[in-house]
Amino acid sequence: MRESEEGLRRLALQGAWRIVAERTQGFQSAGPRGSKEAWQETAWHALALAKLRAYGAALEVLASADLPAQLGRPQESLDRFYILFQFCDAQRELQSAGLTADAEVRWRGQWSQRQNAVAGSLMAQHCSAREYGAALEWVGWALDQHPDDPVLQSRVGHLQLALGDISAASATFKALSGNAARMPAGLLQRNRGLLLFAQGDFQGAMKEFDGALSADSSDTIAANNRAICHMYACNLPGAIKAIEGDLRSRAAAHLQETVLLNLSSMYELSSAGAAAESKRALSDWAGRSGPDDLDISCIRAD
Repeated sequence: MRESEEGLRRLALQGAWRIVAERTQGFQSAGPRGSKEAWQETAWHALALAKLRAYGAALEVLASADLPAQLGRPQESLDRFYILFQFCDAQRELQSAGLTADAEVRWRGQWSQRQNAVAGSLMAQHCSAREYGAALEWVGWALDQHPDDPVLQSRVGHLQLALGDISAASATFKALSGNAARMPAGLLQRNRGLLLFAQGDFQGAMKEFDGALSADSSDTIAANNRAICHMYACNLPGAIKAIEGDLRSRAAAHLQETVLLNLSSMYELSSAGAAAESKRALSDWAGRSGPDDLDISCIRAD
């Protein structure tokens, strides 16, 4: 019989982690895969294993959290990341008997880093689902941990733009511009470019993205948006030339599915007759030059 949530909580408060581990051993049968019941027992089982210092087994329980999203089950993937976040939180706060003060500091630091990584994944998953409000909440959580991080502060502005709040984004970027010296190369120009693009100033945005790429030629966001600015400014040949140039000069940085999809779409818009050949050439080149996990199917075949 499945242990109740309250029963597991009482056992945990008693420190009876071996019993918790035993009673949640069959967590996969606690309910339909991806159900609340199944995930609750998964979390309890992983936490019990961690408390018993069976860390390898605990990590196996929580392995491959993002794979369901690749199989068309994004909510299941999201649920796993939330469980993993809670697991990291529990580990960070674990009272580690027998550890020296320095070792405990290292322990907490390691689990804080892992928790930050999971929060970043949650942020990305919500963005991918266009759930920008939820993503903004995770950026807020991350900023509570790292209040002076200019990249996180910039993400606030990016999400405000995605939500259509240009005034708020403008205020966010303006506040950041006062600390330009500590910002990564090109980030200030990229922020200004995104804001100008949202305001409809495509020529001004292009200049800012040019500046961002001069500071950091691997900035794919700036490269992609510069090409889109050319399109919105009714210069499709310029857009194609810009993105092809970026791919040739820094393939390792810019050879990504989003860039390939955009370039494929530009070929289709430029010339119906030449699009098929251009896309075939792009597909062949990307297949030879890209990493093994590059999905060239994003270059739509005719």
